[in-house]
Amino acid sequence: MDSHPPSPTSQPSSPRSDTSSHQYSEVATEPLPPSELRMFNEHMTRRKHFLSDYERYNPIQNMQALANHVFDLSENVHRVGDEVAVSRRMLDMVGSHQREGNHNLRIIGEDVIGLERRFTGLETKFTGLETNIGTAFLAWIFGCIYTTAISLSYLFRRYTKGFGKDFLLSHNITIESRTYVQYLLIYLSLAFAWLRCFSDFSVCFFVFLSTCFPRSLYIHSLVTRDRCWKWFWRERSGGWTAAPLGWVV
Repeated sequence: MDSHPPSPTSQPSSPRSDTSSHQYSEVATEPLPPSELRMFNEHMTRRKHFLSDYERYNPIQNMQALANHVFDLSENVHRVGDEVAVSRRMLDMVGSHQREGNHNLRIIGEDVIGLERRFTGLETKFTGLETNIGTAFLAWIFGCIYTTAISLSYLFRRYTKGFGKDFLLSHNITIESRTYVQYLLIYLSLAFAWLRCFSDFSVCFFVFLSTCFPRSLYIHSLVTRDRCWKWFWRERSGGWTAAPLGWVV
């Protein structure tokens, strides 16, 4: 029986199996480097852990957890949208406040410019006011001098009425003494005359200033101006060259 040749059906199968095994055996395989082998082992370890965690829960619970995560994410998205809207409103409010601040700053600048102009006008007025106060002070000084001169003239006129011949003879006053007293009275009369003349010229000057500069504080009043004219014309004591003690000489 061993001499029987193999059947034709079985003969072609053996070479195919041989050829297939021969083809697989002919593929060249090289060993992996240690680094790649380590990465592959780590990847497979993570995959095993993932499959074990996935198989621990049933699919329904996984879908509910996924839906909860999606809802939380949508809520976070809505909250972020609300915060963005609030930030946009805050930015709009900041812009409106900035525009109002610029408008207020422009108004303040205009007010400051107006105040500077007013202060400039006030400085000019204060300069004129200083000159007017100076003139009023001088007028008051000369008025005091004139009043003092008039008072002294009436005082001397009252006490020199008795300096006649009978008075001199009764008191044994010599002619030289009488001449000395007469010259003294002449000098006093001239001094008072010059003082009255100077005061009258000063009054005329102040009247002229009050006419040229109507904003004067002291001369511009009607009562003071009338008094100046009355002092000038001397209604009671005559002209401004008359001396109060001229009758003695």
